[in-house]
Amino acid sequence: MNKKAFTILELVIVLSVLVILIGIAIPRIKGMQQAGQIAQVKAELQTLQTAIESYYSNTSPHMYPGATGSTGTGNTTVGANFLVSATPQIISSPLYDPFNPTPSTEYGYYLSSNGAYYVVSSMGPNGAWGCFVAGTKVLLADGSLKAIESLKAGDVLLGAQQARNKFVHLKIMPKEDRKIYAFNGGRYFVTGDHLFMTKQGWKAIDPKRAHKQHPQLKVGQLQVGDELVTRTGMISLKKSDFKILKNTGVYNPQLDGSHDYYADGFLVHNAPVGWAGPTITPGGSVQNKGPDDICVSNGTGC
Repeated sequence: MNKKAFTILELVIVLSVLVILIGIAIPRIKGMQQAGQIAQVKAELQTLQTAIESYYSNTSPHMYPGATGSTGTGNTTVGANFLVSATPQIISSPLYDPFNPTPSTEYGYYLSSNGAYYVVSSMGPNGAWGCFVAGTKVLLADGSLKAIESLKAGDVLLGAQQARNKFVHLKIMPKEDRKIYAFNGGRYFVTGDHLFMTKQGWKAIDPKRAHKQHPQLKVGQLQVGDELVTRTGMISLKKSDFKILKNTGVYNPQLDGSHDYYADGFLVHNAPVGWAGPTITPGGSVQNKGPDDICVSNGTGC
């Protein structure tokens, strides 16, 4: 009996050690995978830059992909539309951004309006950024509600003081296990890094991460007792709790205008400017580079 009991105890110890080792190994494997993807992106962006310069050299008169005279088209699928179909062919197939949650999506390509400068970019490892889960209702300017994941070109969202903010782009974060918060016993709908307007200004549950996304804003700690701005008035935050939602994607729209809107009734801030991709000026300066963007350019700013 003693020997058998000791054998079972040994088995329990071994299994416990294995669980601990697996717990240590999984984050390291994910980190190694991400590092490998970053290295892949940097190499492929350099390949695309070489291909774009080759395209320029082989056109007469010389011009970059997407340029028609002196007018730039911007955000072209540069591989499929230009580099693969070029004569002579420059690359055999398009290169896809491994960080884009939509499969087979090329790296972003943006050309200055005078056709002289370009930037090629990847979204980068942005899975850590968050915002709202599917089903979160946003308020449109006509008074109707719409699920955030269903926003499309032409939609206009209502902001503070009756502002009408045009929808520009929907940032879709990759699916992963996420910490999602609920307020006052309501539905679990938001990540900790999103900004909420309060009586004292913009606040977030995770103000450090929120400030990284919005360095131009002063961000406070959202906590119980704060008064949140809603469409119908102020609501006191009496309780905030979270749960881990498995394999969950989240959505963050970019808007023009006052850059705020109502989500599930709360007044919130939109995605940081530039999350639709960086842009490049006629002088060659890369602007609106997002917090995770990886890019190359024949200008400056990457």
